[in-house]
Amino acid sequence: SNQISVIPPEIGQLTALTSLDLSGNHFLDFSKLAKNLPRLKILNVSNCVINQLPIEILYQDLPFWDKYNAPLKKRGIFIKGLRLLTQPVSLFLKDRQLIMEYFKEAKIPVNDTKVILLGDGNAGKTYTMERIKGNGKKGDYPTCETHGILITSRTMVSDGKQYNIRFWDFGGQHIMRSMHRCFLSERTCYVVVVSTRLGSMMDQARRWLKTIASFAKGSPVLLVINLIDNDPYRGFAENRIYEEFQDKLDIKGIVHLSVMDASDDEFNYTILKSIKDMALAMDSIEMLFPKSWNDIREELFKETAIEGQYYITQERFQEICRNNHLYEEDIQQWLLDWFNDLGYCVSYGKDIRLSEYKVLNPEWITNAIYILLTSDRVMVDNGIIWRSNIETVLKNPSGGTAPEIDHYEPDECEYILEVMRKFELSYKISDNQEFLPALCDEDITVDPPNKYRSHVASSMVYEFLPENVIHKFMVRSYGRLVRNCCTSKKVMIRDELSALTAILDAGKGDDTLHIDIYAQGDRHPSELLGWIRNEINDINHDLNISAEEYIFINQEEGSIAVRELIDKRELERRENPGRPPRYQGRKAYFFIDELLGELFGDEIVQTAVEVISTPDSKFDSLTPELLLSLTSEDERAHIIRKLRPNIVNVFGDMVLGEKTTTVHNGPSVKDITNLIEVIATEKEASYEFIAKLLDANSNLATAYMEATKQGKKGKLSDMLSNAANLATLGQVISSIPKLASNPAVQQFIETISHFVK
Repeated sequence: SNQISVIPPEIGQLTALTSLDLSGNHFLDFSKLAKNLPRLKILNVSNCVINQLPIEILYQDLPFWDKYNAPLKKRGIFIKGLRLLTQPVSLFLKDRQLIMEYFKEAKIPVNDTKVILLGDGNAGKTYTMERIKGNGKKGDYPTCETHGILITSRTMVSDGKQYNIRFWDFGGQHIMRSMHRCFLSERTCYVVVVSTRLGSMMDQARRWLKTIASFAKGSPVLLVINLIDNDPYRGFAENRIYEEFQDKLDIKGIVHLSVMDASDDEFNYTILKSIKDMALAMDSIEMLFPKSWNDIREELFKETAIEGQYYITQERFQEICRNNHLYEEDIQQWLLDWFNDLGYCVSYGKDIRLSEYKVLNPEWITNAIYILLTSDRVMVDNGIIWRSNIETVLKNPSGGTAPEIDHYEPDECEYILEVMRKFELSYKISDNQEFLPALCDEDITVDPPNKYRSHVASSMVYEFLPENVIHKFMVRSYGRLVRNCCTSKKVMIRDELSALTAILDAGKGDDTLHIDIYAQGDRHPSELLGWIRNEINDINHDLNISAEEYIFINQEEGSIAVRELIDKRELERRENPGRPPRYQGRKAYFFIDELLGELFGDEIVQTAVEVISTPDSKFDSLTPELLLSLTSEDERAHIIRKLRPNIVNVFGDMVLGEKTTTVHNGPSVKDITNLIEVIATEKEASYEFIAKLLDANSNLATAYMEATKQGKKGKLSDMLSNAANLATLGQVISSIPKLASNPAVQQFIETISHFVK
């Protein structure tokens, strides 16, 4: 891929060209090329981003391929991973007659786009929105904070064409930020408002820009610096913002004015014109809908206009589509995604749990979530609320963001909760109880255990630490939470089997997640720390944020960034070591195996030593990169499989289910009991284990489940006296990284390998 954005016109002059590979590029105009290459037999546009495919591409009568394994020597157009901005890719995998009907049908321009306003509470978004609605004129507009979402439309004219821009003003309070992920999307423009009166403008801007980048990377953004009372404009490094986000967002401009005091002309030129230019430059605004698709859009508008109708069902939407001769469900879904991005409705149709409702008024959702997140604490037991209380609160809602919505039915409550679960604002404990991390008490003291044998401390330092990092962690680790030791920003988890306790604290106001692990038994704290790191890193990845990892050395050294650590033995390997690097004025050289051995455990260090000693290793010394990679269970399992094939592949020559000789003695009931207990602690892995065991040998799986649930281990012990069954068990365990990397499981596999004749 050369990452070209414009197809060189010279290619269009190669009229005898038969094969062309454009894969992996981003260009908009493809029509001229398709017209000028009549002999083309192979065209590869896999992983491209293109505005649309023109009708001329059909004239060569080439088939479309969407599989990587389709041989390139075949005739055809290869579209695996292709992204079209104004057409559904799946359309081109349909019958050729349907594709031609799409092109032949009369087209109607969409001329619509969506603009979302974001910023802290009291930044000036609401007043900005009022001036936009009032054609930029100053006025005695309300300046109270927005709670929830305010939606309004504004018609703008350009070159004689009318365009409709839908403005969404999001509340900026902390409690509302958890909801943003429910609605931020691509095919949307963003306006971020920061204020000179709300602390560091750089911090405000970066926080909101990072939020957008995490959910809608590459989106166009206008940054507005609101000079309240005409405060002097200083302390804002525009170049740093452009540089930091150049690969993440398309920042169209940074403007500064007092949104309240600016003259009409100044506001119109600085704000309105900038928004108009940004919105009308969107690729999607010029999209042409076939008339039948536009008729579906008009039907949705009619449904929206019905008083008190906040959503339609999946069945009703499909009925509207069929009435307008659109029968293909995947194209219906694509169209629904478009309507979602343009702000006509809110739909999570790809999630089967949320496919039932197509929400026509987003305030219907935000109002309910806001009410639940601000519920009377009398109804809540440290984050836990009964389902009956949820239904009571929403049946007669008060204090919400949309007073006109006067009730929610019980089945509607379930949909609201599913939306919250999807974005990890809530966790379903049972049919009767729900856990909302944001509703945990703030006055609970979370102290370390009174007695413990060892303690390690680590931390993850963020540029900006969103509250939903700790909330997502609480949802994902609910089974290990110590419920009477949780607040909305600080949480204790405990692993009873290993006697390890962890405290995670995100409430010190330093954008740092502090992690402390306490061992009350013989197990090393690294066992729990590795799991926590994996979960937090997964959450960071989901939110498109990153953190610098630190470890606590001692009281004298304090905490040091792990990446700064260099093994002291490196000094001995260098002829001219020079001055050692320093970190915050301190030397960063340590005996890494000793230091990180205390933090991550001797087993990880020993595995790292094995990695270094292998002939093809890319590491020649202990480094933080190597040791940190081994704290990932999946990575460690992968490396262990390569380092110790005699353990993991001991059954490689045996066929699953094949009758072979009996084993010598076989595993004892105690061995089996220990294995069951270990697997039970890895809940997700245990489900995968059962599923794979059922596929491999259903009788063995049944015996295992009986041993687990009813304690009948004798039958399982008898079955494992057969070498083939033992091989089946060993192969299934070894195929699951989280189990294969567990030291106790490895010991079991090594033990039973000696039983097989």
